[in-house]
Parts: sequence; structure tokens; C-alpha cells
Amino acid sequence: MEQNLQEETKEKRAEDFDLKKTSPWWKKYLITLAVGVGMMLLFVWIRGGFDAEITTATRLGAWSDGCFITGVLIAGIGLLTWLSGEGAFDMLGYAIKLGITLIFRTEHESYVDYKVRKNEHKPVCFYLVLVGMFFLLLAGIFTGLFTIFE
Repeated sequence: MEQNLQEETKEKRAEDFDLKKTSPWWKKYLITLAVGVGMMLLFVWIRGGFDAEITTATRLGAWSDGCFITGVLIAGIGLLTWLSGEGAFDMLGYAIKLGITLIFRTEHESYVDYKVRKNEHKPVCFYLVLVGMFFLLLAGIFTGLFTIFE
């Protein structure tokens, strides 16, 4: 009994120092925004948005494209992560796992056990959708400016 109490105390201490719980809530927004800005600048550079010889409309079009692609990618990853957390892909994952276990002839768990195990923790991904929507809003602003200068 004393050993169980010591193990529970160790687990509690490990939970108390979990970085996900101690890090500030805005850190994941800031990191996602920084990655998004890097992606956006890469797409703008690929489209030639930094060239000196282009017109203002072409430059705004490149910035609009960069923001749009970045926003769709980040928001899409967030929505797919949310759908996965809600169990939209559980049957597909179970079928693949079952196929692999049948090939190698190992024991497999039932679908109910698999579903319970998968739903023990759901990923938090709302910040991805919000940051993606921010980039889509920027894309809309750049598109509006593009139509004015065209």
C-alpha cells in the first residue's frame, strides 16, 4: 500500500511539472504565428513578391497568395486535427492496425477498447484554426488592395 502511495506521489509530481500545463496559453499561438509568417514569406518569395521590377498590383497579389496558402494550410491542419480528436478517423486507424496485427499474427484489441484508448486525450487545436483564419483575413485584405491597384 505504501508503495502504491509513493508511485501515485511520483506521478502527481510529474504531472505538476508537465510543460504543457506550466507553459503560458499564448505560447502556442505565438509559435504558430511565427511558423505561419515564415511560410508566408517563403510563398511570397516564390511568387516574386520581393522583386524590384514588379508593379504594386503584382506585389499585392503575391502577398495575397502567400497569406491565403498559409491560412488554408494552418487552418486545414487544425480542422483535420479536430476531426481526428472527435473520432472521425478512428475506424480507418483501427482497420489499418487490425490489418497489420493480422499479417504478423499478434493479438489485437477490440474496436471498443481501441476507441476508449484513443479517446483518453483529445488534441487541442483551436489555436491552429484561429491563426489560420488570421492569415485568411490578411489574404482578404491583400486581395481587396489588389483589386484597387489593378
